[in-house]
Amino acid sequence: MKNFLCVLMIVLISFSIKAQSEKFLLGNKSFFKENDKWYTSNYKTDGKFEVNTRSITVKLKNESLVENFNKLNKKFDIKILRKNILGYIDLELPEYSDFRSIYTSLVNEGIFEKVEVNSFGELLSIPNDPYFSYQYHLNHPSRPDINAMEGWDLSSNKGTGVIVAVIDQGVSFNNFDLYNNQSSNQGYNFVPPEDNDPSPRSYFEIHGTHVAGIIAARTNNSIGVSGVAGGWGTGLQGAQIMALRVIKKDNPDSAIIYSDAVDDAIIYAALSGAKIINMSFKVEELTAISDALTFAYDRGCLLVAAAGNDPLATEPYFPARNENVIAVAGLYWKNWEHLGNTGNKIEIAAPGEEIYSTIYSQIFSYGVMTGTSQAAPQVSGTAALLFSDYELINFDVRNILKKTAVTNFATYTALKFGSGLLKVDNALAYASNMPEKPAISISAPIGGHPTISWSAISGVDNYKIYRSEP
Repeated sequence: MKNFLCVLMIVLISFSIKAQSEKFLLGNKSFFKENDKWYTSNYKTDGKFEVNTRSITVKLKNESLVENFNKLNKKFDIKILRKNILGYIDLELPEYSDFRSIYTSLVNEGIFEKVEVNSFGELLSIPNDPYFSYQYHLNHPSRPDINAMEGWDLSSNKGTGVIVAVIDQGVSFNNFDLYNNQSSNQGYNFVPPEDNDPSPRSYFEIHGTHVAGIIAARTNNSIGVSGVAGGWGTGLQGAQIMALRVIKKDNPDSAIIYSDAVDDAIIYAALSGAKIINMSFKVEELTAISDALTFAYDRGCLLVAAAGNDPLATEPYFPARNENVIAVAGLYWKNWEHLGNTGNKIEIAAPGEEIYSTIYSQIFSYGVMTGTSQAAPQVSGTAALLFSDYELINFDVRNILKKTAVTNFATYTALKFGSGLLKVDNALAYASNMPEKPAISISAPIGGHPTISWSAISGVDNYKIYRSEP
């Protein structure tokens, strides 16, 4: 009996030690193991993210520490994947290495301002019936729609000249509805091995092409579908899509979003002329991504993201909940009910159920998807119309979209739909009546503070002054 109790006690103690080793803290993040995979849980509402056990992002305290950094890399056989202008460096750890011990060693070295373990994000749409063949979201008498047809009548340029970056699975420009609506800089593939070809790599990677079609599929060209900012026939090109691939999907069950590449994709877009950045996914809230969003917004980019598809979540997912990003909710058409996350950071809503658009397969391939992933690009497309027709900054466009959304439907609440349902025609009509920007006079005495003066315009209740850098 004593021997049995002793054995039982040893077994229980061993089990307890193992259980503790399957859960731990690194910095302020909790890590745990399930089914032989490591996960990290977000402190807000994002649930869990699978850890990329071979990826850590760091930021040096200053450049004088580069030599120390190089010695560390050599010691642990670490490779540098990429660097960006904000100082963040993505590291690739050796295969089968222990990310926990390497993280701890990097932190203890004392040369880094930031050290973060990366994870994989998730897409925010659900594939559906591929034979649903009309785009009710653009115009419909009884379903939730954005009045795009009425808006096109008010738009002179229909998105032409505006670059919209789609950070996603890549975009298939072989589809005839997108072929002529690609940016001269098509984009970049950040999925290892990196290259200049941002096209999908498998037939499962349809998400990015679907999103791009909602924004800028060529309109009035007798082919397929219409994008919100798809130009008009052969006369007006419409918005230009820049594809930035950070997601791969090799099978129908799962997609891998490389969070360590998301910040680099945002910075790439901002430095390459994108006026709008669409993000129809969720990732863990990482400092490198937050800083990249601030960088892009300060350079004049309008940032748009899907809020998420979880009706139990009381806050949008990241990056949608970032203060510089428009968080877009969705609507189901069958009952006008809310689709997805709620919360006071929801800014606007658009139809999200069974949205028909381009997909990657053949040159004439189309399909239906559901989710806030499909609602967000309708906002991006509307923003492209505004930017193409009027001299506006991102702050202006963000405010116009919110001011002109409608709330006259029975299911509306601010926590579900923010400012309300997007309306393209209202936004364009409002922009057409905005007062012209006043002439500004600046005097800057040597050694003194500059004085800025202008004549106030009737009907304007406040002004915001911005300093932009080239």
